[in-house]
Amino acid sequence: MNRIILNERDRCAEWARLRIGHVESWGEWCEAIGLERDGELLAVVVFNLFSGADIAMHIAAVPGRRWMTRDFLRVAFRYPFVQLGCRRVTGYVPASNADALRFDLHLGFQREGLLREAMDTGEDVVVLGMLDREVQVFEDENLHALRDRHGDERNSGSGLVRVRRSCR
Repeated sequence: MNRIILNERDRCAEWARLRIGHVESWGEWCEAIGLERDGELLAVVVFNLFSGADIAMHIAAVPGRRWMTRDFLRVAFRYPFVQLGCRRVTGYVPASNADALRFDLHLGFQREGLLREAMDTGEDVVVLGMLDREVQVFEDENLHALRDRHGDERNSGSGLVRVRRSCR
């Protein structure tokens, strides 16, 4: 049975870093959400570079699509758009990673630009973005209603994921 991991940031972030390959560190701040089955991680979403309006979103997963569930995607997108109140998320994908580009575009990301020779190898990086009004995973739930309800949860002391200020 699948289980969504909300508060094991270090474990999830390190798992994702090792799979993505070109990431040395997530920087000063990050948060991570994982999906596991039988104690083994299948997928992780790491968030970093939070500016208030924008946050970077990185997805790492085992090969294949058997890990992807609508519940995991809802939680992954709820964190930046509902809990943090971001207007957008940004993805950075090596230009040679056709599978990741196809996956992100299928999720609703839009191609926004190209960072030429941005990787240590000299490879280009494709910049992708998704605005809050473009999120498709909430189905018939209204994003603004979710944000209002989350504001009520925040005031009552409950929340989705803790926001911590340091990441190694």
